[in-house]
Amino acid sequence: MTSRLGIDYDTVHAWNPGIIYTSISGFGQGSAAGDAKAVDIIIQAMSGLMMTSGSEGEAPVRVGLPLGDLMAPLYGVIGTLAAVVSREKNGRGSHVDVGMLGALTSLMANEPLDTLESVGIPVRSGTTLPRLSIFGIFESTDGWVSICAHTDHLAARLYAAMGRDDLTHNSPFSQRGGRVVGSGEIHGIVSDWVSRLSVSGVVSLLTERGVPVAAVETPLVALHSPIVRSRKEVVALLHPDLGPLNNISSSGIPIHFNGAAPELNVPAERLGQSTRGVLGELLNIDEQTFAEPLRVRVG
Repeated sequence: MTSRLGIDYDTVHAWNPGIIYTSISGFGQGSAAGDAKAVDIIIQAMSGLMMTSGSEGEAPVRVGLPLGDLMAPLYGVIGTLAAVVSREKNGRGSHVDVGMLGALTSLMANEPLDTLESVGIPVRSGTTLPRLSIFGIFESTDGWVSICAHTDHLAARLYAAMGRDDLTHNSPFSQRGGRVVGSGEIHGIVSDWVSRLSVSGVVSLLTERGVPVAAVETPLVALHSPIVRSRKEVVALLHPDLGPLNNISSSGIPIHFNGAAPELNVPAERLGQSTRGVLGELLNIDEQTFAEPLRVRVG
């Protein structure tokens, strides 16, 4: 598309050798995938992500967020900023090239999935993670809680909260190796305990003892959490005409500088609002050129 429009990197670089040109595509420029079409559900399927959630034997699970769509721009920003720093040192521009599939699959490679599979450890483990036992999501009388007691001292604190000091002393579950080998049994014991309590009861008991625990929140509750709202990591959508829409959440900037959060105090621009300024500044396109009809090269 960019070549047909005459705005591909080589053409633009000839106009401005210092330009930083970022391309985000499904598979990256010159990929072996050729002209294959890419949308988030296709990228999730190809990355293997769909076969990490859920349990063995279950259908693939599509992650609720469009992670492929979201991760590629994040890597694009990182690459673009790195290119800016590089240009300040050597004066040369760069072509930053990011593929959705590569961005998502590189995150998948953070876990030793191929090694786990080669030694017979299931990649898909459902609501718990055996190799970090005790580690998982458990159902209470009125909801779900997430518990992490993967070290010996955290496990001991969990057992104390459960009134099961016997699991700490002379028990195969007192040390991590035993908990990993017997993950099904120890997760079952914890699950049975949680099932008799409310979410608030579990959270209160474990918080008192310093065991990492949290209620599994709905998106609506999570987006209105005072933790993220106070830090402006989630904000009200800012409409160009109506102002803040408090019933619609929007992404804030989850990066603080010296304790201060950058604010999104200007609404998103309308389509094409800054086109003239950007092209005029970066490509030195004058008003006469803007006034001429767009000529698209075909073939």
